[in-house]
Amino acid sequence: MSFRQEDDGIFTGDIVFNNAVLNSACVNDAQVGVAAAIQASKMRHQHRQRYSQELATAASTGSYVIHVFKGATGGVLGFGCGAAVKPSGDGSVTMNLKRGTTVILSSALTLSSASTNYGVLSGTIGTSACTVGDVLVLSISMSTGTAGTVGTGIFAYADVVEDYQ
Repeated sequence: MSFRQEDDGIFTGDIVFNNAVLNSACVNDAQVGVAAAIQASKMRHQHRQRYSQELATAASTGSYVIHVFKGATGGVLGFGCGAAVKPSGDGSVTMNLKRGTTVILSSALTLSSASTNYGVLSGTIGTSACTVGDVLVLSISMSTGTAGTVGTGIFAYADVVEDYQ
């Protein structure tokens, strides 16, 4: 036996279903209670991974691991970088984000005398997909040019998302 309810209704008592099939638009964030016991394995996890050099220290060249993916699938949502004190003259600092040795930004970001102290340059992600075991590497190169400085206190972040491990 089955029935169909076409109008809105209010149930004042409990309703028990043996098997309920809900359409995909039926349950949204507003319907999930603050104390709902949802397992971490049923969610994707977002992190902001950060890197910074000491604020009073001149930028230095290097490559640094900033994240290792543990979820079966994941990706990079965004990338940004800046400096506490921007480079001067023709000095510059170039930052790139890599998955292992493969560049994932559409183009590297370069801090220069045109940058702003504590300003953030935002990168464009060219290849975002990552899987378990992928390593995100921040690559930094700098140049004092012929009459400049590289600035101090460089920093960067990558916004990443991944499945629960």
